[in-house]
Amino acid sequence: MKKTTAPPRLAIWLLTRRLSAEWRDFVVGDLEEEFGTRSGDSPVAGHAWFWWQTIRCLAAPPPVRPNPLLHGSQGDSRMRTLFADLRYAVRVMSRTPSFAVAVVSVLALGIGANTAIFSIVNAVLLRPLPFEEPERLVRIFTRTPGGRPFELSPGKFYGWQRDAQTKAGVR
Repeated sequence: MKKTTAPPRLAIWLLTRRLSAEWRDFVVGDLEEEFGTRSGDSPVAGHAWFWWQTIRCLAAPPPVRPNPLLHGSQGDSRMRTLFADLRYAVRVMSRTPSFAVAVVSVLALGIGANTAIFSIVNAVLLRPLPFEEPERLVRIFTRTPGGRPFELSPGKFYGWQRDAQTKAGVR
């Protein structure tokens, strides 16, 4: 069973004093994790590596970018940001093309299904019927001798149309 050693406390204290709040947990956490891996083989090499990384961070800490929402825009247009995001997306998708194909396929199916359903809803429910006065449109039934409703036959409809006495008639 190997003895695990802790990273140097002085180095961690120096890092927490030097690094900004947004980088502190990220950098120290990564250094501690890597230290655990490296010190498993050789504690001396792990300590030497940790101190070397601490000196590097003390000499040139990660840059602190002001929040553009708080400090105003830095002249970076939204289009430039959009293109940067698109370039990043293409880079990430090129690393795993099968996953990218799956994601694009699912998106295409979802968008296609949504478009088809909206087209049907628009044609059936939202647009008015293609008649002059759609509110006067009725559906006529007749009853069978047993009393059940039965759709009107074309012959009976034409007979009613011929015998209609109203001004508008049956159309």
